[in-house]
Amino acid sequence: MQELSPKYIESLEIPSKAKKIYWDAIIKGFGVCVYPTGRKTYMFRYSLHGKKESMALGDVLNVKFKAAKEAAKTLRARVDLGENPAQDRKDRRAGAAAVRSGPSVADLFHEYMTDYAQHYRSAGTIKGDHSCFRTHIEPNLGGLKVDSIQFSHINKLHKSLEYTPYRANRVFELLYGMFKLALQYGYTDHNPCKGVKKYKEKKRNTFLKPEQIKELVLYLDNHSNRTSAMAIKLMLLTGCRYNEVIQAEWSEFSLEQNTWHIPAGRTKSKRDHKVYLTEEIRAILDEMRAGNDSGYVFFNADTGTYAKRIDKFWYRTRDKLGLKNVRIHDLRHTFASVVISNGYDIKVVKQLLNHQDISSTDRYSHLFQECQEQIAVDISKTITGNVVPFKKTG
Repeated sequence: MQELSPKYIESLEIPSKAKKIYWDAIIKGFGVCVYPTGRKTYMFRYSLHGKKESMALGDVLNVKFKAAKEAAKTLRARVDLGENPAQDRKDRRAGAAAVRSGPSVADLFHEYMTDYAQHYRSAGTIKGDHSCFRTHIEPNLGGLKVDSIQFSHINKLHKSLEYTPYRANRVFELLYGMFKLALQYGYTDHNPCKGVKKYKEKKRNTFLKPEQIKELVLYLDNHSNRTSAMAIKLMLLTGCRYNEVIQAEWSEFSLEQNTWHIPAGRTKSKRDHKVYLTEEIRAILDEMRAGNDSGYVFFNADTGTYAKRIDKFWYRTRDKLGLKNVRIHDLRHTFASVVISNGYDIKVVKQLLNHQDISSTDRYSHLFQECQEQIAVDISKTITGNVVPFKKTG
């Protein structure tokens, strides 16, 4: 028995006859079931009062490993508290929960995470949802029945967080999603979140200046930690998100077509994204390929999977270069600012950043306005330098 990981699960052999279960060495009851057909599914098994129970947590191809692991942790905690999550799920689906006046908000949260979030939400979002639930929702609403929750309950909780608008909005979004599911399952006849107004959030638009970019690139090019340094450089050169870069696989790259195809399942917008390979990007790939026979571009030989803690390298880098409070995500903003400063419009930025909606790109509009004056000057110089002056006649 060993700790489950995406790499280990991928390497599991297909049994010739009966299915085979591989258990995780860390989370008791968490495992992967491998069928003779080649299908692999996450599962959770436990014993309560002498009775064994099993719960399917989704297909390995459809559910992210982090999401399944987080769900297993939650289920393990519930079992340790004496709860029977498998029976609760059966009861709710059979309608028995309605006889008991319906599930509580805490029950709804666990069902939301199991039936919806782990299939459609990213691992980072799921982690944030758990934090929002533990800190704010469970203490205030967790013990109340779903069908008893009214607008006043949601609005009161929302207002109590008005001084932390970002957090307030994340809690609200989680509750809205939970009660949307409750409506579908027939636990309530309305969504009490409707009518609650989200707070305005101040967007952080931090961009590195040209001299800071130059200093950062020089530092990365000469750093001994080549994997982390080149991953950061690739983020800067492409504007791609952190997870899109660190989880990049060699199979996504086509040197013949000179493209990097990021599948929809790995992008925030859930749309395929094509990145064209420049000479600088190809140099990074060539360096990372040397001695790397794994499936990942940024491979960690110690863990047997992709390099996961590149964020720690970034924290040390920014402190070394005096880039206080500059986040990894700000490299994406910096990429957009460079695109605009080179005279390209907002629509080009939208395409390069793979934004689903132009409103996400509007945060950069002020940069375009700032460079319009210089663009006008450059155009005038080009025209006056190549056009013969008009001569008056008569």
